[in-house]
Amino acid sequence: MSPVAPIATLLAVAAGVWGGFWLMAKMTPDLPESDTEPGVEAAADIKGGDPDSLLRTGPFAIALAQLSDQIAAGEAIVSLKLEPGALHAQSGSGGLDLDPDEIPPNAPERIVGVIAKQRPVVSLDGVMFMQMRPGPDGPEWYVQLESEIDPPRTYTAPLDGSSATAGG
Repeated sequence: MSPVAPIATLLAVAAGVWGGFWLMAKMTPDLPESDTEPGVEAAADIKGGDPDSLLRTGPFAIALAQLSDQIAAGEAIVSLKLEPGALHAQSGSGGLDLDPDEIPPNAPERIVGVIAKQRPVVSLDGVMFMQMRPGPDGPEWYVQLESEIDPPRTYTAPLDGSSATAGG
């Protein structure tokens, strides 16, 4: 019996196993480190009124969908900070205890619209950041306006953005 057949078979098996590992490494996505907090970065130096601003309904909806994909099963958002160019969140249990699909994507624009009715000088460009925090009636938005705007510079609003109250 010739030793070529068993050696060729072993080489073929080894090449198949190596090729399988190589192919899986190419196809598997690079996942973030386990200690990386969920979030979305849009663009640097973006203003609130820009078309790609995360304060706008469309981009914020996309960012919330991406955030939903980043949160592990069984966890919820415990803190959330929204800036025109970034969405920062922490997930776990406790805190806000919100799922990303519970946050209305039109809330930031809606809140600024309510504030602009009270103070016409306020627009999306005047928003520094919005932060979700626990409130007496559930999660609420804390809105910080740019320092160039005359006081009041802070507002609170319910989760749906249907109203806004000066002060924080």
